[in-house]
Amino acid sequence: MGKQLPQIEVISIDKSRKNKKLKIFSENIDFISMNWDVKSKPKLWRYHLHYFDYLEGCNKETGLKIISNWIEKNPLDRSDAWEPYPISLRVVNWIKFFSRHQIEPNDQIVHNLFVQKKVLFKYRELHLLANHFFKNIVALLYLSVFFQDNKLFTWSINNLKKQIVEQQYNGLHYEFSPTYHALFVKDLLDIFNLLKRVDKNITRELIKTLEEKIKQSLFWVNYIADGDRYIPIGDVNFEGCPSKAYLNQYVSELGISSNSEIDEQQYFPRLVNNELKIMLLNAPFNPSYNPAHSHCDKLSILLWHREKPLLVDTGNYNYELTQERQYTRSVQAHNTIQIDNLQQAEIWDVFRVGRRGDIIDTNISSNEITGIFSYRKYKHKRKISLVQDGFLIADDVIFSGVHHYKAFFHVNPDLHFNLADSIIHFDLSHVKMVLPKGKVTVVKTDYYPEMYVKRDKKTIIIQGEFTDRIRLETIIRK
Repeated sequence: MGKQLPQIEVISIDKSRKNKKLKIFSENIDFISMNWDVKSKPKLWRYHLHYFDYLEGCNKETGLKIISNWIEKNPLDRSDAWEPYPISLRVVNWIKFFSRHQIEPNDQIVHNLFVQKKVLFKYRELHLLANHFFKNIVALLYLSVFFQDNKLFTWSINNLKKQIVEQQYNGLHYEFSPTYHALFVKDLLDIFNLLKRVDKNITRELIKTLEEKIKQSLFWVNYIADGDRYIPIGDVNFEGCPSKAYLNQYVSELGISSNSEIDEQQYFPRLVNNELKIMLLNAPFNPSYNPAHSHCDKLSILLWHREKPLLVDTGNYNYELTQERQYTRSVQAHNTIQIDNLQQAEIWDVFRVGRRGDIIDTNISSNEITGIFSYRKYKHKRKISLVQDGFLIADDVIFSGVHHYKAFFHVNPDLHFNLADSIIHFDLSHVKMVLPKGKVTVVKTDYYPEMYVKRDKKTIIIQGEFTDRIRLETIIRK
């Protein structure tokens, strides 16, 4: 039964968090008297309740009380607690907690973990794949070590080898979300840490592969971070997401070199000019079989001055079938161009995507970035070039017939700006943006800095009509 648990967790957690109130989405929770089946909360909130990420902030006694309370209040049924994804996160957090505190779990806990193992293996999320299936595999690997289940261990190793290759593009997680990438990297580190302590010949090749993948992945952790937070690209969920500092420390303590040569411009290329930085979002809807976390943000831009955001992404509010969810995935929520009120894909339900467009070409040099998006017989080419003290954004749209266009620019809600003669002047930064031709309006729209948090921002919309083709030019300079 795995009485000698491997020493899995190597990161020293913040001891100041111990014995303080525990939180989910900034909400204080009394876990000892908790209603584990609270129906008044959104499903994602309830999922996080059952993940047990908060165990990292618990001392030994409090953690064991919460685990025992969960076992008592959550018998095997079809509630959120027993869905495969929460099981996957929970069992890993439990086993790491036992290892961290050198706890020999009692028979009740061991039996419960055994039942969770059986349920999880039976209901592996093969219908979803992507990050869900990867979490299933990681959890089953932990359980195989805990229960010394050689058959399950072999299954886990074989599937990890396949998924680690499939779910990375040049080191970046293939769903192209910074927070899901960070979670993927943490899983890689946990697997590496676990397997280094398991004496099995079949793990040697995987350990070498993991080390190289971790080096590549860490590059992207730092690249897609904006200070201490990750840049909101696609679906992002900061709750329970490991920080850039955490992951860099983890890599260091595992003795893995953080140096890796990566073609950083393959996805999300950026240019820098005179304290201005601009990034192009050029990742496709991915994975093709389940782009659940993709948005209609193709050829959208993000803009910074002295590392302070000027043009921002709208962010992500929830994972429910709501107006906010519909907006956050739409073209209108991103700094790109919309044609004839079309979206860039058929957005079905909360996570589903039907027919969609694609990035068909990207060209990158030291002073220019070009991306081409194609969908429903139209092509949108966006070229960003260095000019004196800034950037020129040239948008060419080709679409036979008469059509309508809208260009969107979402301004950081913490900034003030003035609009005069189609020129935006950002206060304090001395940055100005000369807008493309068309009717200019400024509207109030939603901004979601994190899940379940809503603010107002101002969005600049430029609109007009064209026949067959049009060029729109935007100049940003200091």
